[in-house]
Amino acid sequence: MKILITGSSGFIGFHLTSKLLKLGHEIIGVDDHNDYYDIKLKEQRRDRLLGKNFTFYKQDINEIAIKEKNFDLAINLAAQAGVRIPKSKHYLYSHTNINGYQNFCNFCLNQNIKNIIYASSSSVYSDKEGTKFLENNTKLEPKSEYGKSKLLNEVFSSYFSKKTETNFIGLRFFSVYGPYGRPDMAYFLFTELLKQNKKIILNNNGSMARDMTYIDDIIEGILSSINLIMICNFTQKHEIVKLLNDKKVTSN
Repeated sequence: MKILITGSSGFIGFHLTSKLLKLGHEIIGVDDHNDYYDIKLKEQRRDRLLGKNFTFYKQDINEIAIKEKNFDLAINLAAQAGVRIPKSKHYLYSHTNINGYQNFCNFCLNQNIKNIIYASSSSVYSDKEGTKFLENNTKLEPKSEYGKSKLLNEVFSSYFSKKTETNFIGLRFFSVYGPYGRPDMAYFLFTELLKQNKKIILNNNGSMARDMTYIDDIIEGILSSINLIMICNFTQKHEIVKLLNDKKVTSN
């Protein structure tokens, strides 16, 4: 298949692109290499992908301009990540996550790409109830601007699927970790502080829990989603799927 992947130099994007290339697919990658974290890490990921069947464009998701045509599938993994970025940069949630995603969908419509998989997040849920998150029962009350932007993506996808012939699968990721991971994630930050013999500061008075999900499991989940939307008789138009470990790791 010929697949467009935005955020191809990101953590999940890199691993997914690498896996799909090994499976023999042609990948067109788009990433703006922004400075939210070390640009060199993003360049290293990209450089490991360069070669046969991979073409890269350094572009903002709002301004995708590529010469390739006839895609079978588009996967959006581009986003302003992180729930605790400075308020001075909160505009990036709108620029990339909301406006960027909508522009990505319109690009797909203009290119006649009828199948889209996109990254959502566990941050769309309310954590007030203290129980397992369920797609149909847990309240969607994001506390962060990041979570709100991801929920808006889901709402827009539902609307877009009804107005066009586009099929969508949204994937709610839960705390993904593994090699070549994001250095702003807690497990990297904590490790660095331990190496420097510095104090680790925990939010929420140390009362925290996460469904830490290994990157290989996430990639298998995405591959299953590709199979569902491309090969199976997908009739849902817009489906939401959780990808998680389902075994919480606490800070206690």
